[in-house]
Formats: sequence, structure tokens, C-alpha cells
Amino acid sequence: MREFSRVQDQALSLDSFDPIQSFPECGGIDIFIGTVRNHHEGKAVKALKYTAYAPVAEKMIRQIEQEIQLKYGVSYVRVVHRIGALDIGDTAIIAMAYAAHRREAFQACEEAVERVKHE
Repeated sequence: MREFSRVQDQALSLDSFDPIQSFPECGGIDIFIGTVRNHHEGKAVKALKYTAYAPVAEKMIRQIEQEIQLKYGVSYVRVVHRIGALDIGDTAIIAMAYAAHRREAFQACEEAVERVKHE
């Protein structure tokens, strides 16, 4: 499997993730791509700046991935989050899950995004 940082200070890409062909047991793929929007709670947003202590954030994201993989019995869960200055439309987070069936892929991907956002 490909190794990549879960916390990155450059533009995010789907190329970091392992291809579905590496997981022939999987028929469901869920991908979430979160971008910076121009509003939040009724107020205009011009840009965002994400900060993190990368070593701790990296460890936490990897732990979340492992826990979700076990919980839903999915073959693959990966999340990458951007730090630094982001403009409107820039990608802030990408989460991907591969599972035998769509339901588990949807659930795993959604929980991964929620947990990374809140933890």
C-alpha cells in the first residue's frame, strides 16, 4: 500500500490513494472531497487557514482509519487533510473507503470525515 502523509501543506490529490484494483474483494467505493465554501453560519468567508501539530494529527488520523476499518469491516479507509492557507474552492479534505458493499463504504467514509473534523 502507498505511504503518504495524512496532513499535507500542498494541494490534495486522489493520486495519493491506493487504486481499487488492489482490492478485488471490494465492490463499493465512497469518496468525499470537502472544499472551502464562501460562507459559514450566514457570514462571508474569503479564505481559511488550517493549522495542526502534524505529528499528533498524523497519528490521530491513522488511528481513526484503523478503528473505522475494524468497525465496518472495510478493506480500505484513508483520509488526508490540508493545512495552511486555503482559498475558496480549494480542497481541504479527501476521505476514501473501499468495501465489499456500498453501505459499509458510505458509513466508513462518513464517519472518517466526521471524526477527523471533530477530533
